[in-house]
Amino acid sequence: MADKIARRSSSGEASTFGRGVGIRGRVTGDGDLTIEGTVDGELSIGGALHVAGEAQVHAKVEAASVLVEGVLEGDITSSGPVKAGTGAKLKGTIVADAFSMDDGAEVSAQVVAEFDLPPELTGRAG
Repeated sequence: MADKIARRSSSGEASTFGRGVGIRGRVTGDGDLTIEGTVDGELSIGGALHVAGEAQVHAKVEAASVLVEGVLEGDITSSGPVKAGTGAKLKGTIVADAFSMDDGAEVSAQVVAEFDLPPELTGRAG
């Protein structure tokens, strides 16, 4: 795996790091990114990040939204939702607008999110 810095143009287009791609370093971009290979380092993505089923990501992540179907170990900060899909292995701290996980996902994470609890959980009438 070569040390690299990958930068995307500000066009907002989607990019894919395929199965044979391994990146070590900092990846930044404005658009969406799908990872099918391996990344070790930092990801700062202006759009949606998709960690595909065969991907291995060990990184600090910042993205507009995150869908994990493979392995992601590292802290995630997202302005939108983070989802652990079936078969995902997710470990770290998640700071996001929302978090969800499908059956079959393995999650070992601290989730930090601001939301209002329903009245039946707060003891206050709505």
